[in-house]
Amino acid sequence: MKVVVDTNVLISAFLTRGTSKEVLDFVLSEKICFVSPYILDEFKRILFSRKFEFPASLIEKFVSHICKFSIISKEDPGLEVDSPDPNDRKILALCQTIKADIFVTGDAELIALKKIGSTHIVRPVDFWKITAHLRS
Repeated sequence: MKVVVDTNVLISAFLTRGTSKEVLDFVLSEKICFVSPYILDEFKRILFSRKFEFPASLIEKFVSHICKFSIISKEDPGLEVDSPDPNDRKILALCQTIKADIFVTGDAELIALKKIGSTHIVRPVDFWKITAHLRS
């Protein structure tokens, strides 16, 4: 199984304990998590913003942990992907490039798409339900 985790899920997992954290821990432990340099850069950019005041060392430690247990892949820049938000095109292109089975996101516009190519787009809670049998 190949699972792409959206930036908003990474941020939620970093900030809180809950479903996003459980999902991230699971996909990392199973080594089925795929992220891109774009996703990691976006994660760092948001957390380094003035809205959050976390120490850089804490953010870098989290990113290092993700990198250690994820597969880092780049999207095919030649792929044309339709998206309600142009900022999401690279992430959706990553899903298509690696032929992801599931894209986990909290973004309502992306969830409304339901699928891109062969990749199912689901919320963290839905991913948790779908994969319950794998954790038994």
